[in-house]
Amino acid sequence: MHPSHFTPTIISSSTPSPSDPTSKFIELKIPLSLLPPDYQDLSAVWSLCIKDDDIQTERPYTPLDGIDKNGKVRLWIRRYPDGEVGRWIHNKTVGKKLEIRGPLQTIDMKAENGKWDHIIMISGGTGITPFYQLMHQVFSGNKPGSGFENTRFTLLHSSRTYSQLPPRPILGPLSYWADRYKDRFAMKLFVDSAEDMGSSNVHRVTVRRIARGDVEAAALIMGENKSEKGIIERIRPAQKDVVGQLDRTLVLVCGPDPMVAAIAGPRARDLSQGPVRGILGDLGFDNSSVKKL
Repeated sequence: MHPSHFTPTIISSSTPSPSDPTSKFIELKIPLSLLPPDYQDLSAVWSLCIKDDDIQTERPYTPLDGIDKNGKVRLWIRRYPDGEVGRWIHNKTVGKKLEIRGPLQTIDMKAENGKWDHIIMISGGTGITPFYQLMHQVFSGNKPGSGFENTRFTLLHSSRTYSQLPPRPILGPLSYWADRYKDRFAMKLFVDSAEDMGSSNVHRVTVRRIARGDVEAAALIMGENKSEKGIIERIRPAQKDVVGQLDRTLVLVCGPDPMVAAIAGPRARDLSQGPVRGILGDLGFDNSSVKKL
């Protein structure tokens, strides 16, 4: 297993999501002899590229739980109408071969340890997977929270509809961590439409897109005054930017291109970060404290 060449693996499990027929969980079995020596110490956030043999193209996917001691990797795969690799993987059954390349470091969060008091994660669709991997590493290791003991995390996630929210194997652990580590992790969910929500709304979802006020509130909650309302009222009359009231806040954004552009501005044509615009740009954030994954 190496970032520069493909390694054959076997699909050991394939489980459709009960709430969304367009998504499924697959497990890959990587031979232990092919794993890198430090595979259990990989720093979030990292991904694997899976190659579609039919058209010789690849797409990155983020392992939810890293690699376990048996060489298993769990992935959440959604089948999009224009996603050729996702459709191809959905047609694969248990026992079939997939070729992977990696690990590929998206952002080395170990290198960010100690730099930030607050990390805000904003995601859409399957863009939640890097943040699940990070939260799993922070809260499910041998020493939960190790390395980020003084960092608070906030997750704002948006899906188009209630049924397209991440399924229980993802939201279940995230909800558990938010409940158990209330002083360390908060999560808020959004959907564009309530058309298939019914009367349950077990996840207490907000029916609208993530707005400036949501990002502003998430950022300001860690300011000098722990009263979010007090900070906002103090800043707005003076026409100050949010960042002027904050130290050591990092914002990570991952999701569909239109959502990323609205929140943080589009990536540059060469796929580099590009300037920070959108909601975060309006609030005064810049590239020193915003990363588009």
